[in-house]
Amino acid sequence: MKLSPCIIPFVKHAARSVKRIRQADFKEVVDETLTELMGIATLVVRMYAIRREGEHEVLHLWCAHRGEIALCTHCGAISTTVHQEEHGCIRHLDVWGKKTFLHFMARRFQCEDCGPLISLIST
Repeated sequence: MKLSPCIIPFVKHAARSVKRIRQADFKEVVDETLTELMGIATLVVRMYAIRREGEHEVLHLWCAHRGEIALCTHCGAISTTVHQEEHGCIRHLDVWGKKTFLHFMARRFQCEDCGPLISLIST
């Protein structure tokens, strides 16, 4: 995929951008209103931060997973054994004219039915 030259200066590695945001910049979300407005089925918004990055206002949403189980993409078995977690970040649609990023812990589960194979599993 080739990016338009007009947006290249703004594009950053999304997962690294959270490291530049102090935890004090995030505000806690007290109910699920923001989650409902975002229409995120598998995540719950826990905190948010609005920052100015260059000429753009950027909304960062820190999310948690709704469930602790997942389905193996290989065999379809239910798994609850988390094998690995790492910070993940994806670009969401603009919200209120602000570029929006969802931050979360990307999880890999180990499937008991597939043996030693570590299957990437979605919740």
